[in-house]
Amino acid sequence: MRSFHVESLESRRLMSATAGADSVLNDSVNYAATDAVVTPAAHQPPFELAATVPQSTFVVNPSFPQPTFQGLTVTGTYTTLVGGDFGIPYIFTGTGVSAKAGQGTLSGHVRLPGFIAFGHAKGKLTLTFGSRVLTLSVKGPKEPGFGPFPAKLFYAILDPAGNFTQRVGQVDVTLGAGHTFTFAFHPGLSG
Repeated sequence: MRSFHVESLESRRLMSATAGADSVLNDSVNYAATDAVVTPAAHQPPFELAATVPQSTFVVNPSFPQPTFQGLTVTGTYTTLVGGDFGIPYIFTGTGVSAKAGQGTLSGHVRLPGFIAFGHAKGKLTLTFGSRVLTLSVKGPKEPGFGPFPAKLFYAILDPAGNFTQRVGQVDVTLGAGHTFTFAFHPGLSG
């Protein structure tokens, strides 16, 4: 009769590909509740989240003022960086005019899914109208890793503390020749 002996191994730390991806462009959002915690039944985050983040930890601020960029179209230029396995990051800068808010600027980044079967483009965009600054957390539809830039992004406006505000919408994306882009904003639409 043979006897088997199980050898003990030292503990191992599992590596995460997403931690490095988010830290490169500093697009992490503080999902921990710092004020009141709302129940998941009352307020759901605007788009699906990783199963590892309990939805009850989201703070939702429904009293944040409604943005005034209905019909806003922003044009500008973008650059891409080497993304490796984390996906390709796109850096955007542009300008646009809103009938209610006037002349504005846009800056931000979106990272495409990288070495993964399926994922979502994710990032942050900042819209500035004079002294008013709006930060948008953006996410694309599900797509294969290393896929093309999505034709639409969904956004949720964050309040100054980084909490979701329930102000959501869609951005129609057109990438043109010479690294140009057009973003057409549609507040209220979500996927």
